[in-house]
Amino acid sequence: SYHHLLSSLSSRNQRLHIASISCLAPPSPSSSSSLFVQSRGGGSLRQQYQRRCNRQQYHKQKSHYHHPQFAIRGGASSTSSITTDNTNDTNESKEAVSASQKNWRIAKELGRHVWPPLPENTTSDNANINGVVDSEREHAVAMRQRVIASVSLMLAGKGVTIATPFMFKALVDTLPMYSPAAADGASHTLDATAATSNLPTFVPEILVDSLTTSTLAGVPALPFVLLLSYGASRTLSSLFQESRNAVFANVAQSAIRSVGRSTFDHVHALDLQFHLNRNTGALGRIIERGNRSISFVLNAMVFNTVPTILEVGVVTGCMYYQFGMGHASTVLATIGAYVGYTVGITQWRTQFRKDMNRLNNKASGKISDSLLNYETVKYFNNEKHEGRTYESTLKKYQTAALQAQSSLAMLNFGQSAIFTVGMTTIMYLTAKEFVAGTATGGGLVL
Repeated sequence: SYHHLLSSLSSRNQRLHIASISCLAPPSPSSSSSLFVQSRGGGSLRQQYQRRCNRQQYHKQKSHYHHPQFAIRGGASSTSSITTDNTNDTNESKEAVSASQKNWRIAKELGRHVWPPLPENTTSDNANINGVVDSEREHAVAMRQRVIASVSLMLAGKGVTIATPFMFKALVDTLPMYSPAAADGASHTLDATAATSNLPTFVPEILVDSLTTSTLAGVPALPFVLLLSYGASRTLSSLFQESRNAVFANVAQSAIRSVGRSTFDHVHALDLQFHLNRNTGALGRIIERGNRSISFVLNAMVFNTVPTILEVGVVTGCMYYQFGMGHASTVLATIGAYVGYTVGITQWRTQFRKDMNRLNNKASGKISDSLLNYETVKYFNNEKHEGRTYESTLKKYQTAALQAQSSLAMLNFGQSAIFTVGMTTIMYLTAKEFVAGTATGGGLVL
């Protein structure tokens, strides 16, 4: 009867896994499934079945045998499965862990790679053990030094970035003072008091006095130096940022290597039940995507959260000192609206992105698994079915990708609109002060 069932299934071009065949009859040389494989299967199929039977026989002897997942996939029929109680218990325990707990566990694990703990000194006489401890200590110290250096470069870059607009403001305010009407058409010098009032407070007065009374190659020295300072500040800002990325890249790559090795060892340490029901292509895609995301997460942890809050505080304080409460309130309101809109839209579109990644993994996994089982697919004439299944996954991926792209366009437009409204409000307030005589033209470009 088993042999008749298998023959009827194969005559309808339905694909049979080795796990499905071995579930239909006991793993013995005289069983119907064994006779079917010997008579209808290729060399590779017979070898797979024999290894399967050996594994099942071993687990029967150890009293740990569970029927594997039973799935016959093909034609218009859907995948049916028999799931063990142990698998259900595992899934329920995994679902019990909240998203916040998972995120905290991930951040805590990655934090060990950003700031690795120093291994304790051992009193063992074994030279190999002491050598390993010393090597780990040197690695941890080197990673900490790189993190400190990258954070220092980041802070320096933030400072230069904040000072750059003030340099531009001083240049715009200083140039009209050297016009022929202001200088009576006879000299390229002006009163130091007038120049000092338009310059940033961090510029020394002695330097201002010497620049206002001198020229460089026939050009007034003060605007010339301000122009060079503006260009140098923009260059330094880019230099600090790229240097920070180069220094921190070693830390990120070390974390990727360590986490990748841990994940690889964890997969090998899983029990036989997992590997019998595995999806090799999707699993490889998930591991690859996780390794590539580590660098982004580490950069966000170290350079985005706390430094951005500090930068917002410094910029708001500068706006309050330079213009007053109205400008500072507008800056805070703009940033608050930007953050609220971004968080809300991002939480809404997260499901689209998750579906897109899941279907992308599924499609990649189908390619790998179908090619790995090329002989089985060809034996049962299942090429068309595999193609239909792959195309169905691609259609679902296309729908999810369109939703993700549309929501991303909505997010980008909203962010741009919020910044435009905030900037327009700031310029309006500055223009009113300029008309009233309490602000300069440089304040409009600041």
